[in-house]
Amino acid sequence: MSHLAELVASAKAAINEASDVAALDNVRVEYLGKKGHLTLQMTTLRELPPEERPAAGAVINERKSRCSRR
Repeated sequence: MSHLAELVASAKAAINEASDVAALDNVRVEYLGKKGHLTLQMTTLRELPPEERPAAGAVINERKSRCSRR
């Protein structure tokens, strides 16, 4: 999950550096879009044991939600 923390930090930095609405939208697509970095983290859930998936999915969803609120 440390990779996830790095992605969130990177997303926050990109949000803070966005100079206009178009740049902010590009950040949204890059991290939260269909093939975005955080969205792709959900595909890694299948590699986890079934009993760990719900907790890991909840963490990823919470981080995505946190980024989308910014």
